[in-house]
Amino acid sequence: MGCVQSSENKTPAAGAKEAETQQQVPDRTRRRLSVLKGADSQVEEGATKAQQQSAATKFETLLELLPAGDKRFSVAGLQPTGSQKGFEDKCKSVSSNYAGDQVNVAQFGLGYACKKGLKPESPNQDDYFVLQVDNSCGIYGVFDGHGPFGHEVSHFVHQLLPSILLRSADTLKSDPKEALTKAFTKTHQQAAKANEKQVLDCTLSGTTGTVLVLREEQNEGHIAHVGDSRAVIAELDESTGNLVGVELTPDHKPGLAAEKARIHKNGGQVRCLNGDVNERVFLKGKLYPGLAMSRSIGDLVGASAGVISDPELKSFTIEDKHQFVLICSDGVWEFISNQEVHKQRYSGYFFHHTRKSRKEFSFSHNVHNFFFLLLLLCDRQLSMDDINCSHPSENPYQAVDLVNKYDASQAMQAAEELAKEAWKRWIAEEQTVVDDITVILAHFQPSRAKSLLQNSAVSTAAAA
Repeated sequence: MGCVQSSENKTPAAGAKEAETQQQVPDRTRRRLSVLKGADSQVEEGATKAQQQSAATKFETLLELLPAGDKRFSVAGLQPTGSQKGFEDKCKSVSSNYAGDQVNVAQFGLGYACKKGLKPESPNQDDYFVLQVDNSCGIYGVFDGHGPFGHEVSHFVHQLLPSILLRSADTLKSDPKEALTKAFTKTHQQAAKANEKQVLDCTLSGTTGTVLVLREEQNEGHIAHVGDSRAVIAELDESTGNLVGVELTPDHKPGLAAEKARIHKNGGQVRCLNGDVNERVFLKGKLYPGLAMSRSIGDLVGASAGVISDPELKSFTIEDKHQFVLICSDGVWEFISNQEVHKQRYSGYFFHHTRKSRKEFSFSHNVHNFFFLLLLLCDRQLSMDDINCSHPSENPYQAVDLVNKYDASQAMQAAEELAKEAWKRWIAEEQTVVDDITVILAHFQPSRAKSLLQNSAVSTAAAA
């Protein structure tokens, strides 16, 4: 559904008290998710057709705020009108200023994917937008919601933030960092006001936010983020001739020294509960909110424990060595690193977590795993001998290398394959839980590094 306006919305104190009673024992199924408490069982997943149309219209109006260009278009997530299955695509709105001509985002070197995960109770809480003007300018955002109403918070934010950003066009042009900072701040303030009016519940719910502004005519990029929806730029290592993934946005984790110090100063605690894999933010002496990040939009209870909505900012020059940028939710990065060493894709996927032999592995507890394994074997033409007991970190597959297998014109296929790879790794590790997965891929125009790589390969061959 869209924004919630009902008697079930709780005050911060009431929501926090309920959370404390429900989080006494960490739920293993949520140990890798952003919060220990997910959506309540009564939360409806579907939006009405009118709500979908309203959201789509908002992005249509944003086209008028984009810089002038022959081709301007937007792609953005929409709330579904009903429940969705795991790995199902998020509903989307596509708008353009060239009526009758189908929008082919790959024509601009762009690709995206947004997939519903397998979480204990909630709908797809990820959201995203792509705003593009010819090959000269692009604005891209990824938002990973969390908490009982995280899907509504991420949806609220992914509509409002780009609107605020584009309505300050002069500042965006003269001082992109300032424009991005104000957009994040105002969006958080508006979310808090919506919470007061009980049209949005962000008491124990919130979202990450990563927004990238690319101005290729000026050879510059500007990025702002809160949370852990990481952005990575692929650049050519001229000494080796290989593409490497360079992190643009460090994850805002509570265990980082500066983040932890701020949390402690503001009355919060950073703890890792027994059976959990994440350090989380708690109010001192309490078992809530249990947030696995130190910055976010929303999370009003978390704010009282030192969680902030101030974005971290970075500007960079687009150089000849750069080929593309990836912005992905944590559903991708949980088991796929920016750049890893080896390339054997499936070693250890189904046995590394127990180190048990195949004889000890049983599918009886989870029929879904059995059929997923069959699908995996058929899809990749693998045998059981291809799946050994080594840990995945010993035989990982690189996100940058996977994407680089595809030309810029195949960006949609590359994004889809990266999402599929992330899904498989979640199933391998957690069996019944997969976080929502979002990928945005933006190639630079023209693809500078591709020609450099080809030249490097020719030089290497000539030398041989």
